[in-house]
Amino acid sequence: MYTPWHTDALGAYDQVIYDIESGDKLGPDIVGYDYVGVEVDVVPVSEQTPAKGKAFPRVRQVSPDELDVVMQETGAFLRKQTNANTILQTPKKAEQTRVLSKEPSLGNPRYDFCFTDISKGYDKNNRRIFVRQKDGTLRTADQQERDQSDQMYFPKNKNPLKLPGLFMEHALEGAMNNNRQAEILDSICKLRQPDTADYINVHRKVYENVNTNMTYSLLQGTHHFYGLMMWTMHEKNIDNLITTLLLQHRMPDANALATAVHDMHPDMPSAIKANDSKQKSQIAHLREYVFASSVVVNARLLTQQMEKSF
Repeated sequence: MYTPWHTDALGAYDQVIYDIESGDKLGPDIVGYDYVGVEVDVVPVSEQTPAKGKAFPRVRQVSPDELDVVMQETGAFLRKQTNANTILQTPKKAEQTRVLSKEPSLGNPRYDFCFTDISKGYDKNNRRIFVRQKDGTLRTADQQERDQSDQMYFPKNKNPLKLPGLFMEHALEGAMNNNRQAEILDSICKLRQPDTADYINVHRKVYENVNTNMTYSLLQGTHHFYGLMMWTMHEKNIDNLITTLLLQHRMPDANALATAVHDMHPDMPSAIKANDSKQKSQIAHLREYVFASSVVVNARLLTQQMEKSF
């Protein structure tokens, strides 16, 4: 169930992400390129702007607290409406195919044949779909074949059977090199559902690119930032993000991030050591995580900031 930022059911992870996003710009100043090659400052702007209809609410002055609530609700609404998933989850079914039989005499040297049961009452995850391979092997369909079959027989609006050329490997790399990560995610959210292989693969490539290059500001302020942060925490891949936060002297946010990861993955050695530590401190989780990782710069930055703080 989707939860806005400010509700009583607000999770600790949501609060950590909100605090990180609402702070200073993460990472270096990014210069992007528009489609005609002119340099422009990258300012993430959502395409989903609520339209003013006849029943648009009356305009009134709001307090700073009320403004925060409105902005949080808007961000939650945009992530939900634009199909920006919060956590990438590999589809549980059809990931591993199952071989049913092998009949070389039934194979075709040129084509694979796909057999789809289009009876009502099934979805793409439990629909009976079988593939006869060129060598005569009969197996169940994999996730990509299920997605293609579902789109062929039960097409959805604006969801083409084949993705545009933007999502080809070389084109995708070129778009990311030109800092178009937000546009890429906007496009795939419009074309595919969160449980499809294309949606998951494109998101992972963009997330890995942003995290590796530490260009978090490209997604900061967009409805994709929440998914990026949840992915880094689930993958336990927060070293670069902690480096960025420490370079910007945001030690409380870095500690909150490390605490959230330890809470999410309590079996991590640094989490066990932080929880068992007899000398509790305000940055115990951050200290244990940093000194347990192999990123030397984080340990040096943390030590310097601790010396200035205490």
